[in-house]
Amino acid sequence: MTGMKVVELKDGHTNVDISGEIIEFGEPRSVVTRYGQETTVTHATLEDDTGNILLVLWGDQSAGLAKGAKIKLTGGYVKSWKGAKQLGVGRAGKIEKVD
Repeated sequence: MTGMKVVELKDGHTNVDISGEIIEFGEPRSVVTRYGQETTVTHATLEDDTGNILLVLWGDQSAGLAKGAKIKLTGGYVKSWKGAKQLGVGRAGKIEKVD
């Protein structure tokens, strides 16, 4: 789904392409996945001109990113966790910093 806006994102969307600015960026924290692997998870907030959404970054997906970074995310997915929508980067997805 190319060129989506935050307001259009719905639970279950896959192959999401979206651009925006990271307005909040948390500290990475260590977690153990449901598969028993240790990794890190970082929560950030992605904003565009229609709203914002929680962005969940696993492992090295957060490398080089910080508050204020403008990004383009391709191959993302949307799911709900504890009643709130969140955006993730799929295995084949990627994040690029843009100017």
